Amino acid sequence: MTSRYLFTRRLRAVVVYAFLCVGILVAVFPFYWIVTTSFKYSRDHFSKPPVYFPTDYTLDHYDRLFARTDVNALPFLKNSFVLSTFNMVFVVAISIPAAYALSRYRLGGDKARFAILTGRMLPPVILVLPLFLIYRNLNLNNTYLGLVLAYSIFNGPLAVWLLMAFFEDFPTEIIDASLVDGSTELQALVRIVMPLMAPSIVVVALFCFLTGWNDLIFVLTLGGRETQTLNMLMVNLLNAPSNESFGPAAATVVLGILPPFVLTLFMQRYLVSGLSLGGVKG
Repeated sequence: MTSRYLFTRRLRAVVVYAFLCVGILVAVFPFYWIVTTSFKYSRDHFSKPPVYFPTDYTLDHYDRLFARTDVNALPFLKNSFVLSTFNMVFVVAISIPAAYALSRYRLGGDKARFAILTGRMLPPVILVLPLFLIYRNLNLNNTYLGLVLAYSIFNGPLAVWLLMAFFEDFPTEIIDASLVDGSTELQALVRIVMPLMAPSIVVVALFCFLTGWNDLIFVLTLGGRETQTLNMLMVNLLNAPSNESFGPAAATVVLGILPPFVLTLFMQRYLVSGLSLGGVKG
């Protein structure tokens, strides 16, 4: 009986680990493929059978991205950083006081919370046409301001909803003690609440940055030549008539992956503590 139980337990563990290995392989393979493609020669991109483990590597595709006489990815990279950073700062700046007021004073009750979350659930494509018509009349197409406002419409509800959960877990006794000591509501928020909730704010800021960094639909419809990002560069390269642009397109994807990956890696400590602050208590 004991031997049969041990055998069943080990078999179950083997099956679980096998499924985990398959899941990891499925998740990691696209990343491996795009990285190796960015270093392959053009002749290996569409070879049959596919070259899974290339032996010859080249840096020509990355060289093309930064050659000012060819592709020149620097303006696209700058636009991605500028738009993502401005979007992050603006959304966090307006979301903190909004979430604080909604959570502390229960403005609107549960209906307000549901309405905020519903705004985030709307697909971005619904906003594109109305924003395009409004921006055309206000001359906001192909501007940083227009794209940042479009991102904030999409990211604001998520940021407010997340921060509301964090604020509701914050001890109100600390705020009340600060008010008794003579601080105003704004001073208590800026000097006491925000420093103590820094990890949670970092989580929301990172989500906003990544949403702006990964955007394509808004910059495709509301942007222009002066506001094109790395994602637009990738689309332009993939739409090129020559297969020679497939390598630089893969290099563009790798270049677009690195900043969020590095940022998330450095912010990992804040992410773990910040996400735990809004966790459900048992």
